[in-house]
Order: sequence, then structure tokens, then C-alpha cells
Amino acid sequence: MFDLHKIGIIHLDIKSLNFLCLKKDLTIKLADFGQGFIINEEWPEQNDPNQVANIGEVGTSGWKAPELIMKRVFVKNVKALDIYSLGVVLYELDSLKLPNAFCGGVPKERLDKMFAQEKYKLPFSDSCPEEYKKIASDCMLCTVERRPQAEKVVKILFDLANSSV
Repeated sequence: MFDLHKIGIIHLDIKSLNFLCLKKDLTIKLADFGQGFIINEEWPEQNDPNQVANIGEVGTSGWKAPELIMKRVFVKNVKALDIYSLGVVLYELDSLKLPNAFCGGVPKERLDKMFAQEKYKLPFSDSCPEEYKKIASDCMLCTVERRPQAEKVVKILFDLANSSV
């Protein structure tokens, strides 16, 4: 995802089901770019910080960022949509559960609004390392400007993978 963001591409449907693992060397690949955008082609004029990003209905319920659910996405923050979804994937890796697994029969729209209004946060396991929980939670912050950039997420996860945590 960091490499995509570096070249101006947003995926807009990051979820565990869109990651492929090559058995041979355990290389992870991101798939299904059907909802993605090339930022400079879609919004060539990015000077206005209040320019609304009209991206339509994208993403998957349970992985959607609050601003996407509330239809308040600004061009300057489109990459943060992928960051939020990555945080949900990190939750899945810890809990081994889909983000909507705890909700039973709650309709998708209502579930999305619960997350968007911070009425519910995904529960990490008791065995989840604090540093991992922190970066995953930071990715899922409702305040877009407080979410980390992809480069920072990669660095922290790389450091965690190479530490004794």
C-alpha cells in the first residue's frame, strides 16, 4: 500500500480478502483494484484543501473509514481511507475475526454508522502486543488528520516484526 500511495494510487477496498499470499516465499500481494483511483487523474487540481472527493460508493462494510461512511471525504485525505482499512486488517490479524463478526444480524448500514460515530471500537485480544495495538488503533482513528501515513505504518510494523515483541 505504501508503494501505491507513493505513486498516487488509492485502493479504496483494503480488506483481508483482497490480500494474496504466495506460498513459495510468503510474499503478500494486494489484489482487486476495481474501486481504486489514480489520484492525479481523478483530481488534477489538489490545491483546494476543502475540495470534496466524489468517489461514490466504494469500500466494504466493516472496513470503511468514518468519513467515507458519512460522505465527507476531502481530496487531501483520500489516502487516509486506505490507512483506516489497513487498521481493520491489522485487527483481523490479531483477533482472527472479521470486523462484523460480533454483530450478529445488525444491518450493514447501522454497523457502519456505529463505527463512524465511535459508538463501537474493535476489541483487540488480551495477548496483542501494545505496540501493535497502538499502530492498528492509530490507523483506525476517526480524526483523519491524526492517522499515520503509510510510510510510518510500514516502518513501525517492520520494526515490530524485527523486534523481540
